[in-house]
Amino acid sequence: MAIAALVIGLVLLLGGTVYLIRTQKKFAKSARSSLLRRDKAVFAVCAAAISIGALLTQVSINLFNPSWETNADYSYPLYASMACIGAFFLALSNVVLWLSFYLYYYKPKMEPRQRKLCRVMMFVGIPLVFVFFLLWTQGCAPYITYPLVSGFTISSRGFAWVRGGYSGGDFHVAFYAFTMLFGVLVCYWVGDHRFYKEFHKHGILDNVAIFAFLCGVLGARVWYVIGNWTRDGFDKNPASIFAIWNGGLTIMGGALGGVVGGVIFMMLRRKYVNIRWAMDVIVPTILLAQCIGRWGNFLNQEVYGGVVNVADGWGWLPLFIQKNMQMGLPDGQIHVPLFLIEGTINLAGYFLIAWGIGKTFKRHLAKGDLAGCYFMWYGIVRMILEPFRDSAYNMGADNEWSIWSSLVYVILGAGFVVFNHLLDFKEKRVAGSGSAPFFVAAASCLATALFTPFLTGIKGTGYRISLGVITESESQNYMGMNLIFGGNGWRANAGLIVAYFFVAAALAYAVYSFLQARKNPEAPDYRNYLISAGLGGAGVILFVFSKAFLGLKDGTGDFGSLTGVTVSYNYGAGFLLTIVLTVLAVGFLFIPYLDHRLKKKTSVAEIPSEG
Repeated sequence: MAIAALVIGLVLLLGGTVYLIRTQKKFAKSARSSLLRRDKAVFAVCAAAISIGALLTQVSINLFNPSWETNADYSYPLYASMACIGAFFLALSNVVLWLSFYLYYYKPKMEPRQRKLCRVMMFVGIPLVFVFFLLWTQGCAPYITYPLVSGFTISSRGFAWVRGGYSGGDFHVAFYAFTMLFGVLVCYWVGDHRFYKEFHKHGILDNVAIFAFLCGVLGARVWYVIGNWTRDGFDKNPASIFAIWNGGLTIMGGALGGVVGGVIFMMLRRKYVNIRWAMDVIVPTILLAQCIGRWGNFLNQEVYGGVVNVADGWGWLPLFIQKNMQMGLPDGQIHVPLFLIEGTINLAGYFLIAWGIGKTFKRHLAKGDLAGCYFMWYGIVRMILEPFRDSAYNMGADNEWSIWSSLVYVILGAGFVVFNHLLDFKEKRVAGSGSAPFFVAAASCLATALFTPFLTGIKGTGYRISLGVITESESQNYMGMNLIFGGNGWRANAGLIVAYFFVAAALAYAVYSFLQARKNPEAPDYRNYLISAGLGGAGVILFVFSKAFLGLKDGTGDFGSLTGVTVSYNYGAGFLLTIVLTVLAVGFLFIPYLDHRLKKKTSVAEIPSEG
């Protein structure tokens, strides 16, 4: 009986899906603009076959597990009914959502009334999929083995499922990777639709998405390695930097790397696209990818919060989340599911930015503002949630890297919004003027060179060192200039001096370039953008790696008449703020340079084919 139900269910499920896809593609490519009665009947039959197939598959799973009925902790008839009903309507609502989505976006010349109906069905299908997914999982939750499967391994011992985290050793495929890839695909689908509406052509983002994804993986790894340089032993074993298969990626670094890679690729290969408009379209969709990707943390049982009692307001969580978040804790206790909290906030953030701010304040926005809003939103979200994270998943000393990374995002987003409005303001006032980016870059470099060095961090154990004065203490102090230029012996550090020199040179050249641009606003020398950006970029690189390669060492040393002073260096507020502001300056200078060299106005008819 169980085998028969499984075979029939899979045949209906797979057969209905294949025929549905084939039929809808055929209609989308046809010259007809409206669905005939025959088309509607075919779609209805396919939907019925898929739904019944899902129901029979769930029934077969129940029949294959007769022990479930003996579980006295839960009412088997109730939960089995929930699972079967949920499976049926989850499949049906998925068919409605996918069919309406495909016809609405891939058949734009559809008869208006039917097209409007597809749009209504699409937005109704989204919450229905969510509701019936919860119903189905609630029905299955009491009988699933926990922790949930997070991937699989293949080795000489054969195939094996992996539950929870993975310690390495065999060829491993993590489902986290699939959640990340699916999130990227969602970003692509949303962006491709917006580009189609603008340029009447699909596929413009194909190569862009691939390149941005690769840059995102690189950025995620670099961000993680910098933040955990000593915590994970990269300073002692640099070869482990490349062992990405053992884990160690950060969402914040991945998003930033993907944005930078996508911008550069688009400016090089999609010159007809306004880059700031493209950023407004694509960058906020990263929130959708992050919402989906966080479910990978759920499967891996990582990046969760502290321990709480379910009775203290957490009983609303679906049962399968409660059980997977229990992780060896006593009954009635779970870890706070930060993945779900952050994912929900990210989902709300996307609609707030793309639809709320993007539609409501459209008249007051400059191109690129929505991209800046993404960085500010996600930075604030992470800054709020980081203190609630379990300390085992902190980054850097006392989680300082994550906290300051959040600040980086906020400053980067706010700076980009300011830059967009300054650029638009100058373009409206002085046609062709290139001085606005210089002005913003000069302000960033000025703050970097004059203020941040006084805030640079040094953490003293046993003694506090403050601008040459030592007092007995165990608290943290941020000095700055004294660290870069002070004294001799172990305090002297040529690397920081060189780094500071490059940042100061970037400031001086930016001011000079700004004055030159003011003299000739109609034709500024765009080479100055590249020179200033290069100086600032060199300063950032030296600041980031000065501790590891240029002399800053943790340990015990002599300080004047005192001996055995134990000092531990870290990246404090000044270092991070220096890096942030200089990166802003580099971006403000480098992007207009690329825009001048590479971007050319092209009509839609001149859009090149995808080669």
